[in-house]
Amino acid sequence: MDQPPRWPPNGGFAPNDGDRSLDGEVRRREFVRYLAFMGGMAALDPERLAATLRGLVHVDRTLVDQLHWWTRELAAQWDEVPPSVLRTSVGAHLTAILELLAGPLPPNLRRDLLAVGAHTANLAGLVARMIGDDDESRVRLTLAGQLAASAEDAGVHALSLVWISDTVSAVQRGLAPDAEQRHALGFLERAEDLAAPSTPSALRAHIALRLAEEHAAAGDGAEARCYLDRADSAITVGLGDPDLYGLGWPTDSLHRAFRGNVELLAGDARAAVAVLADALDRTGDDATSNRAALLTDMAAGRARLCDLDEAVNLLGSAWAIAERSGLEDRRQRILGVRHRDLDQWSGELAVRQLDERIAG
Repeated sequence: MDQPPRWPPNGGFAPNDGDRSLDGEVRRREFVRYLAFMGGMAALDPERLAATLRGLVHVDRTLVDQLHWWTRELAAQWDEVPPSVLRTSVGAHLTAILELLAGPLPPNLRRDLLAVGAHTANLAGLVARMIGDDDESRVRLTLAGQLAASAEDAGVHALSLVWISDTVSAVQRGLAPDAEQRHALGFLERAEDLAAPSTPSALRAHIALRLAEEHAAAGDGAEARCYLDRADSAITVGLGDPDLYGLGWPTDSLHRAFRGNVELLAGDARAAVAVLADALDRTGDDATSNRAALLTDMAAGRARLCDLDEAVNLLGSAWAIAERSGLEDRRQRILGVRHRDLDQWSGELAVRQLDERIAG
């Protein structure tokens, strides 16, 4: 194994993607080597990680900035890298940050490193949700909220609550509303209270869109449409980050996807299918998670319009994407729609063939 790099050499690394000088590229590669070594140490011998970090790392402003940069780099990979692979990378990165937080730190850096840790724990929670481990997801997201509260980072704290709501939401599994719905709404309402106008517009939009879904599922269509309008207003104002803390936020397609699902949950399947089809046309093939969700919701709409063959075809396409990409959360949603919307046709050949494919 190569000797681990001492960090930071020659004044640190360049977190600025715009720095394309040879020196900047070399420093970036060295930092990636450093993180790879930390990941291997965390996976193979986690008890030695703290001592290894103390021997390699001097915590200063450059290090904190670079750790933040790497968290955003990992976030940008969420729809490109298999979730099982991303889980390992994010988990090792989070372990290293937590070890650094456990040691002595200059007072002026602790708060910023806490914020980086909160952001990374949020990402770890999201990835755990993608692979279907809701228990791990809630643990990671609860940690993210605690770190964000200590860092007084209301935006990251709010995002942790939104993603915790996803782990208890029947809407996210394509199921009929259940006793947990009030629980999911509670997390989202707390997130709404935390999200100030200065937080990223994508975050405020995301909170409003999720609230719209939950209210539509609860039968409150008027409130759901108010939240859709709030989401549009948040993006129009456009304060803060243009993305969701490093995750791409394609407004043009994503808002239509949520709006279509709200129409479906509110009982207007015909309107839902039209909106969802438009959203699908605007969603690239590389946006695997979003495409799988759109196809699943379109299948539910087609089933409610009694177009069984198209519903089965759409669910089959969604399953192929989810299976190929390792998206267990999308598989759960597909299974939910299958049982919620296609059970009445369980004896039909098309549904039996779909069930065989899913079971296989």
